[in-house]
Amino acid sequence: MSLLVEYTDPRWRGLNMRALAVDQAYMYLRSEYGEPSYLYTLSDECYTCPYTKVKALPAAGSGQQLEPLQLSTEYALNFKIFQHDQGRYAHENVSALCWLRRTDLQEFGVYNLTLLPNGTCDFAVDKPGVPINYAFLSVFVLVAAVLILLKLGSCAWRCYRYDEAAAAADSIGAAATKATQRKRLRSLDTFRGLSIVLMIFVNSGGGGYAWIEHAAWNGLHLADLVFPFLPVDRRSWHRAIYRCLELNRERAQLLAEISSYPGVPFNLRGPVSPRGYSHPGGKHDQGAHSNCTPGAAGYVDMQVEGNAHIYPASHSQLCVRLPVPSIRRESFGCLLSIVQVLLGAFAGLTLLVHTTWQTRLRRWLLLSLLLGVVGGALCGFSREGGVIPVNKNLWSLSFVFVTVSVALLLLALLYYIIDVRDGWWSGWPFSECGMNAIIMYVGHSVLHKMLPWHWRLGPMNTHFVLLLESTWNTLLWVGIALYLDAHEFYYSL
Repeated sequence: MSLLVEYTDPRWRGLNMRALAVDQAYMYLRSEYGEPSYLYTLSDECYTCPYTKVKALPAAGSGQQLEPLQLSTEYALNFKIFQHDQGRYAHENVSALCWLRRTDLQEFGVYNLTLLPNGTCDFAVDKPGVPINYAFLSVFVLVAAVLILLKLGSCAWRCYRYDEAAAAADSIGAAATKATQRKRLRSLDTFRGLSIVLMIFVNSGGGGYAWIEHAAWNGLHLADLVFPFLPVDRRSWHRAIYRCLELNRERAQLLAEISSYPGVPFNLRGPVSPRGYSHPGGKHDQGAHSNCTPGAAGYVDMQVEGNAHIYPASHSQLCVRLPVPSIRRESFGCLLSIVQVLLGAFAGLTLLVHTTWQTRLRRWLLLSLLLGVVGGALCGFSREGGVIPVNKNLWSLSFVFVTVSVALLLLALLYYIIDVRDGWWSGWPFSECGMNAIIMYVGHSVLHKMLPWHWRLGPMNTHFVLLLESTWNTLLWVGIALYLDAHEFYYSL
């Protein structure tokens, strides 16, 4: 049972385990080497970064005791111990006494790193950590039990208050409501509901899991998949698409936006940036471009938007130690956000022009496959490779293609399950959330960090508690959407 909630002893061999934050562990350092040495670390998340100095190790026999380190377990760590002090950063080409590659530390674990007399390293596990993924199972079981109890209580209350006349009236009203809703594509409401529910869950912390949060720079995490869902709004299609059709320029505009993207930022040269530099700067590339954040495109964004448009401290800044805050919505990324909206408009155009479900699915799936292949080719089907890596911070072309590809695939799947195979699934409860997505979005933004949506219980240093809080906040807004739907209250612009 303790594994399911990430429980660990409050104290272990004199160590205060409660002092550890989520995704942290202790490490003891000991040196049997005859001369002073220096420990440097590097996280796997920091691509092509130099090693960062952590601590100086005294020579053996000095009698100096080292306090245990608190290290992050979020990503695998690489350790190097140097005989000479390399300064704040140690570069890849400098030889070290010992080198430990990709060391996976576990949360609340205790580890021992010893530098032996011959200059080699000995790494040992004193106390195993706790598994962090069992929290999903624990929260699922807990939420399922609560929902079952609520359902049983609702059934018992209905039986107690049963009235044949009222039941007949309710069934007639439900049938009438269902008949009127057949004209509405519930898959779109479900699609929009999934988007807003995922957004609320991520904005609530997502349980503190690294793979749920936004990627630090290149790459695609669960939170990054929210953005392409938002342009899918059928009510706006009728106005926007018909206007584009009248002007007969939507294809030309899309091609112009796409063709202008690689031609401008990849040929710009900033004051301190090389031509076409689009990396985060800071420690990236061994700190060779520490003041380029992120390259010439970032310089343009700073000149156009100013400091008010910049994140004060983003994930990428904390990872690669950027000298200035990173870009929030880079100017050239705004051009590609237009491309993303137009691709969503094409998906809506398929619904308006084609009447058979086979044709609609075929076009969505073909476009999804095409965008996925092109986006994968641009990034080399890898995280850091390719001509244009997938990057949410820069809103890169590959990011647009890959995320829209996933969105179209999901839309096609929901359309087939909900609207084509009527009866397989109604979309509940996400369809109800999609019908009041604006209220949910504005509400969770305004009431963020307020009771009863958010709360704190103790140190909040386990994924289980953080995931429980995020799930509670999300389910509370889902319940509000269901309540509004039961009273037929909907708000739209």
